[in-house]
Amino acid sequence: MWSGYEFDYREKTPDWYWAVGIIVVSMAAASFIYQNPLFGVFIILAGVFLLMTAKKEPQLIDYELTEKGLLINGKLRSHMEFHAFYVTDHKYSPPKLLLQTNRLSSPILIIPIETDYVDAKTIREFLLDYVPEEKIHEPLSLKFMEFLGF
Repeated sequence: MWSGYEFDYREKTPDWYWAVGIIVVSMAAASFIYQNPLFGVFIILAGVFLLMTAKKEPQLIDYELTEKGLLINGKLRSHMEFHAFYVTDHKYSPPKLLLQTNRLSSPILIIPIETDYVDAKTIREFLLDYVPEEKIHEPLSLKFMEFLGF
């Protein structure tokens, strides 16, 4: 059993908010100028949603691997839901458990492994009995969002 935050939180500076605001207003203005007001309204709503979610702080989530599946905050996800898994092992970042699921909304679960409580090799050896191992990469969109400060 281990715990991990749902994402890496980075404090946003006022300059970050100003930059997002300027980009949103510029794109919306261009949409209205080019006579596409519906897209302009969409850009404004998306910008407001982006600014609201940027303030969200991550939750601490409990994980536990059992013979029945993976417990995430007490909710069981059966091993049958997972097509494949992969444990990342980068020199400069903590290990992560990547699970390929059969869900359209979240096809890849990315779970941070807290090495103070559990060993990444132990997780890998345990999962080999239940789920096939396959090289899975983190989505490019996730890396882009991390680059932007999310």
